Amino acid sequence: MELDVSKGRKRYIRPGDVLDVDVVEGDEVEVLWDALSEINITLGDSLPGHSELKLDRVSARVVSYRQIRAMLIYEEPQIGSFASNTVSVFTNDTFLSSYRTNRVPGSRQPIVINGFSGRSQPEDVEAFTIGSPDYVTFDFFRPTKQISISAIKVGNGNEEDGNSDYVGYTNDAEWRGSPRGYWLVSQFKTSVSKYTGFYSVEAACINRVIEDWSEFGTLRNELTGKYINSDLSIVTNPLAAAMAEDYDHGIIYNVKNSGIVRVGPYPATNLSALFGDD
Repeated sequence: MELDVSKGRKRYIRPGDVLDVDVVEGDEVEVLWDALSEINITLGDSLPGHSELKLDRVSARVVSYRQIRAMLIYEEPQIGSFASNTVSVFTNDTFLSSYRTNRVPGSRQPIVINGFSGRSQPEDVEAFTIGSPDYVTFDFFRPTKQISISAIKVGNGNEEDGNSDYVGYTNDAEWRGSPRGYWLVSQFKTSVSKYTGFYSVEAACINRVIEDWSEFGTLRNELTGKYINSDLSIVTNPLAAAMAEDYDHGIIYNVKNSGIVRVGPYPATNLSALFGDD
């Protein structure tokens, strides 16, 4: 057997004929996969005697209405692993995204502007409410990571029907360098071809980098406009105490008289089991 190494990696083309089958032009690949499945040959299988070569693809043409001329193409995998007949590709992207908030990014501290009081009031700001603070909303650019995962799998894709249910889930443990609650599954798509014997899966996860996916609410006096602070709370530093808690789905922090509530809106799941780690 001669191996082709002209493209920098090993490749072997295994020719053959499929006889005594009913076939019309256009259905030859589907009929070929059906015939291969009967002898337990499937995408990702090793070439006998060369475990480093895997069945990468097939080609077929109709010789007659009862015969197919086939080629099985074995190659060294370029990426990922063929464990469980799967090849996965991870694509990383980091960029700045704009968002509006009345909190300091990362620290979650409310952004408050205080009015003038007493004799310090300038003459040209008499119309302002004196002494009552108000919060200010800004446009910020926040670093954002996105990872796209694509995989080619053997089968008809039916087993992936439930994976779209994981859109809106975060990581339940450290994953790809980020703690629990930092990665959020934002997209899932499955493409199936009945002619090839395999299907493709695409997913995307996003990460806010400087903070997880929890949200905060802070008690604010409706009369004065002031946010609760350590002078009015039995908790010395309620914001720090709220942020110290690990991400969880539901109410993360809501200590009585603290004036702060922290909520995890998204459930968590094992993203390592779903997508792998590499």
